[in-house]
Amino acid sequence: MLAILAVQAVYWLAVRPLLGAPELPDTLFEVSSVEAAQIATPDRAGIEAAQFEPAEFMFTGCCDPAYYAVRLTFDLDQPMPDGVGMTPSIQADNARVYLNGHLIVNDGAMALPQPTIERLRNIWFFSPDLLRPGTNTVEIVTVRATMPYTDVTEPRIGPWPDMKRAFGWREFQFGELSWIGISTCLVLALAALVLFLRGGRNPAWFWLAVLTSAWGLRLYLAFWAEFPLGGNGRVLVWSVTITLVALGWASFANEWGGRPVRWLRYALPALTAAKLGLNAVALYTYPSPEGYDTSSLIDLWGGVLLAGIAVLLLLRHALLFGLRHALETALFLLLAMLVGIEALQTLQLVSHVGGLEWTAPLIFVAFAASFLSRNIRLFRSMEEYNEQLATELAAREKEIADAYAERQEVARQQALLTERQRIMRDMHDGMGGRLMSIAAQLKAQGSAAPPPAALADELMEALDELRLIVDSLDTAGDDLGMALGAFRARMESKLAAAGIESEWTIDEHAAETTLSATAILDIYRIMQEACANMLRYSGADHFEVALRAREDGAVVLEMADNGIGLEGDADQTGGKGLANMRSRAARLGGQIAFAVNAPGLKISLLLPPAGTSATPTQ
Repeated sequence: MLAILAVQAVYWLAVRPLLGAPELPDTLFEVSSVEAAQIATPDRAGIEAAQFEPAEFMFTGCCDPAYYAVRLTFDLDQPMPDGVGMTPSIQADNARVYLNGHLIVNDGAMALPQPTIERLRNIWFFSPDLLRPGTNTVEIVTVRATMPYTDVTEPRIGPWPDMKRAFGWREFQFGELSWIGISTCLVLALAALVLFLRGGRNPAWFWLAVLTSAWGLRLYLAFWAEFPLGGNGRVLVWSVTITLVALGWASFANEWGGRPVRWLRYALPALTAAKLGLNAVALYTYPSPEGYDTSSLIDLWGGVLLAGIAVLLLLRHALLFGLRHALETALFLLLAMLVGIEALQTLQLVSHVGGLEWTAPLIFVAFAASFLSRNIRLFRSMEEYNEQLATELAAREKEIADAYAERQEVARQQALLTERQRIMRDMHDGMGGRLMSIAAQLKAQGSAAPPPAALADELMEALDELRLIVDSLDTAGDDLGMALGAFRARMESKLAAAGIESEWTIDEHAAETTLSATAILDIYRIMQEACANMLRYSGADHFEVALRAREDGAVVLEMADNGIGLEGDADQTGGKGLANMRSRAARLGGQIAFAVNAPGLKISLLLPPAGTSATPTQ
């Protein structure tokens, strides 16, 4: 309510007085006589042939298209070196003005049935060269084909500097300000149309585009000199523009805010179409001036009705949204009220109270400025909100990362526990059994007791078993190359002591493969079994180890010696040792192969690509 009262106060106390009646000059020349006549032609010959009769202001002519001449006189008591100014008030399509028989105003065409429609200047300048002491005669020739009425009200005549100072603003209103208003309306209509097309097809922006473009066309009609549809067509288009303005306000007020009265979406255009249909029927079927008067009456009540609906909808909007759109709502209410006043002015029931013609574009600009200001604030708030969201998102991401790290640590600990349990089982089944055997041998008496050298060998094998397990734990999490290096360091001295020369070839891409402790232990045991068999049975003097990567990402570990090899099928020979090697390869998710027909024995262990087996880990 404060916003509404503030906007109303600013408009009626500050803006409207600037557009109201000017302060009259101190010196005005009285009109000494007035005569009028209907003339046959709009020229000197028609004036001289006419029979003038005394008349009074306001002079009115009706009803068919015609030429009229109004002759008035005023007296000058002294010379006017700066000239004289006159401000007439003429309702006609066009006019010519003569001063003391000299033509001084002659814009456009005057010939019926279709004269050009000119925006007559608000101040006419009478040159001192054409003025004369004493009585001066002014003849105003009018033509009217658009509306049935010709109106000429009493002019004000005074010294040119004083008249220019008093009525110059009004001249600017009728001229440059109107063009500024037309341009403003078209720009706002284009902006609203872009918002409609690019902003989710919000109906509010469509109706704002209709409203502003209709108002721009309404202003332009006053400058459209050669209108192609004739007099009634011009009046009908005028009715269309002022009706679309009222419809635009009502529909925009309904849609603005996003909570429309849905049945009004259809009722308002239907009401408008019915009104314009009645306008057309009245203009083209009723005789003059009844058709024009009836159409004006329809414009009056239609405009008042639509403006009233707009006011009610805006008040509803204010109740629903409160301070959210306070300034825009106040501006809308002012414009809707001025549209209602404009409707009353159609029949001149109220004379130029609102000043809507010149103030509407300014209020449109005020609305646009308020809307942009509010949305810039919303944009700024959106930036702050985005910053807050970014902060909260970063905090949430940190929480998720911490939770993920915690889960990873739990998973790692669980994996380590699983690995430990498997290794403990392996130690129990492998080294534990070997130690139990040594203990039993140590308890034997007499001839059953083993020689000390045999016990020493058994103990060394148990120690090697323990070292193998420790090495698998030490290299867990490192790459396969590190694991093979540790195995080589343990095994190479034994091979050298047995007179076996070893050769190791490691592909650096294959060496980067990362495995778990259990997987490394399984590989160690496969290699340990291969080396043990070679030392015991093969009689070899050369041992080769090669690690290479395949194109599909798999890794191949090859071990070959130049010993006696295996006789027959490896599936049928080799006993428990080869079976253990196969089971460990299967647990790795890979495959193992024995080349029994080559010189010596070649064992190939195929490890699958990382990520295709549960045992190898990347």
